[in-house]
Amino acid sequence: MSNQMYNKFHKYWSDFSIILAIAIILDPRYKMEFVMFVYERLYGAESKQLEEVKEKLFALFNKYVTSSTGRSTARLSPPSHPSTSSGRQRVDDLDLVLLDFNNNINGDIVNIQRTQLDLYLEERRLERSIDLNILDFWKGNEPRYPELAAMARDVLNVPISTVASESALSWVVGFLINSGVHFFRM
Repeated sequence: MSNQMYNKFHKYWSDFSIILAIAIILDPRYKMEFVMFVYERLYGAESKQLEEVKEKLFALFNKYVTSSTGRSTARLSPPSHPSTSSGRQRVDDLDLVLLDFNNNINGDIVNIQRTQLDLYLEERRLERSIDLNILDFWKGNEPRYPELAAMARDVLNVPISTVASESALSWVVGFLINSGVHFFRM
């Protein structure tokens, strides 16, 4: 019985560990640092499991970016406004020059294709002791990270169990009865 339980646990853990790791990464108190810390202890430094989590995280985020409509993760140029005056045209040209300036530091072009996920992961973690409703955090940060907030909302709302509660309860009761545990009604 315990071998069967272990095999089921291992099967479900291997399926759920990636989504749970992504959920932890989306908690601004833990982010990637916590997952790296735990995976190093579980699987060793530079484990293939950690690389798989990273690959799946970025692949999932890229799905959200490609499926989003009407939103852009990075604005490569300022919005253009139709203008009738030459003054407005000069402001637009100035905006383009300033944007180019912002993207050029000491002659090195800064990669302007950094994603919302990259920016989020680069920010400092929040204090772990903060009492935080993570879904409220993402709702409040949706203007900064629209696709990442949508992904966080979906990932953090995933039910943890795939087993119907009646089925799980039935299994637990059966296990306890077979183990000699007796139930009494009051």
